[in-house]
This record gives sequence, C-alpha cells and structure tokens, in this order.
Amino acid sequence: MAADTAEPADTAEPTDPAQLPLPELDAAYAAIMGQIVATGVAPHYAELARTLGIPPLRAKAVVARIMDLTPGWLHPGTDYIASFPPFNNQPTQYRVSVADEVQGETEDETAGEAQAEAVTQDEAGAEANGETGGQLGHKTASQAASQTDSQADSKTASQSESKLTGGQRWFAQCGFEALACRWLFPGRTVTVDAPCLLGDEPLRIVMRDEELLQVEPPTMVGYTRSVVGGDAATRPFR
Repeated sequence: MAADTAEPADTAEPTDPAQLPLPELDAAYAAIMGQIVATGVAPHYAELARTLGIPPLRAKAVVARIMDLTPGWLHPGTDYIASFPPFNNQPTQYRVSVADEVQGETEDETAGEAQAEAVTQDEAGAEANGETGGQLGHKTASQAASQTDSQADSKTASQSESKLTGGQRWFAQCGFEALACRWLFPGRTVTVDAPCLLGDEPLRIVMRDEELLQVEPPTMVGYTRSVVGGDAATRPFR
C-alpha cells in the first residue's frame, strides 16, 4: 500500500547511495540500532523515513548504503534488513535475553519501598498503642515489622528472578557477535542461549558489561571457518 505522494522528478531528493552524506548515514545507523535495541526488530525503510524526516525512497537508498559499508545485509531479493550486527533481524540459534533492571537499581528501590512501608506500619502501631494499651500496640508493631520483612523478601526474590529471566527479544548474528550485544545494554545482565552445533547440550553465557557471570558448560569454545584477527604471527588469540 502506498499514498500517491510522488515528487516531481526535478524536485525529488537524490537517491543514489554513493551520494549520501556521512552524517545522514550516521543518523540512520543510530536510528536503526536504537529501534533494534528497544524492540528487537529492525525498521523497514518506510518506517525509517518517518523517523528521519526524509522521503521513503531516500531512506531506502540510505539503508542500501549502510548495508554496503557494514557487515550487515538485506534478505535476498527484498528491502528487508536481515542482519544488523551484532543483531540479526532474521532469527538465528543465538537467542539473546536482557534483564529488565539495571544492576544496582533494584536493590535500592526495594530497600526504599520496604523502609517506607515500615514507617507506615509503625505509625499504625503507634495509633493502636495509644487507643488500646501498650501490649496491643507492641504486638501490632511487631506484626508490622514481620510483614514488612516478608514483603521485602518477596519483592527481592521476584525482582531477582526477573533479572535472571529477562525477556528474549533479540537474536545475534553469530556466536562471536553475540558477545558484543552486551555493549548495547550497559549495566544490564545479558544472556545468550544457543544449541551446541556438535551435540545436543545447550550452551549459555551470561554477561554484564565486561564481566562473565556464567559460562555453561565451562568447556564451551568458539570457532570460525574464516581467518580472523590479522596475521597469524601477531594475532593475539589463536
């Protein structure tokens, strides 16, 4: 479907990918990556056009040029972004999950909420103490403290589970690019799950920034059929 909004040939913006300025390509690259990070899905060029405020045909040329300059690609015979490293728009066996909270925020929020609830419960206990005697008031305060601790423990457990099981919305381009996904989610726990290509054992890597939190199984290795890392004599990892 398309609206009849074609511009006259003499006023249309150039759509030759080779003529596109680098700042425009940078803005488009950032917009595409931003939408993938936010949603797990790459935009169509018509969606990108609206985001950038340019005509759709120009956005189509922008996407084509970006694919020429980066290790990504379009699905053959289409204008759909198939791969935009480190992510893949087309599903792969490398499933990427990201925790819902930034590390450090959940515990602080839980403590703050528990403290606020404790104050409320203490006030209720003080009122009961003044109206019906010290024993009832003391019992109410104790029950309030117990209830607050229970609620805090419940919230902490729930939010901790959320950290470990954040939604799976992304796919990585390959096993090596999967490791780079963590850089797009600073401070958050990133989990990569994949099947072993040489057996039936599942593989899992859990990362946060530059820290490896879990490698299962510990004997996991990566390999490629392509030569990577430069000259063999000076290659840092072989």
